[in-house]
Amino acid sequence: MALAFFIAMIVLLTELMLWFGYSQIASLAYIVYLNIFKKEDLVNQRKIKRAILTVRQELARTSPQDEFANWARLKRKLDKKVNELERITASFGYLKTSFEVKFTSFLWVASNGIQIILMLYFLSTPVFYLPQGWFSPVTWIFSMPFAPSGSVSVCFWFLACRKMAKKVMVTYKDSGTYFIQHSL
Repeated sequence: MALAFFIAMIVLLTELMLWFGYSQIASLAYIVYLNIFKKEDLVNQRKIKRAILTVRQELARTSPQDEFANWARLKRKLDKKVNELERITASFGYLKTSFEVKFTSFLWVASNGIQIILMLYFLSTPVFYLPQGWFSPVTWIFSMPFAPSGSVSVCFWFLACRKMAKKVMVTYKDSGTYFIQHSL
């Protein structure tokens, strides 16, 4: 029964990842990644944004006709800060794209890879045995491809758990009752 529960949990986690969407999970992971590994760059970006706002306010208060030298100095400073901000923002954009592609690939390989490995490893192992005589004419279907007759195979158990998880999630989604808030 431990194998049946383990498979059901893996299927549930995989279906939850599919329900949320790999891109949503990757976006959340990217935010966490930025806050852990790129904290200095984020702080620098915020400082530059504040500096741009300050220079824009000063520039708005300065008359270009009366104080041309001061206005030109502020304008050059503003242009420099805006270029710096664009450079940092562009690097974050490239980083985000690269991170999300790698992370969604990792999620897909991890979720599907674990299932494939488990199916291959436990190919001929029964998950559990069915009571004698319950499904007597079709018990061989539940044990396909290589489990002993009268038992439920890993492949069939994955299929049954996946169908059940999808049915439950569609039911919750259609009824409007979200057990996990969908709009992040």
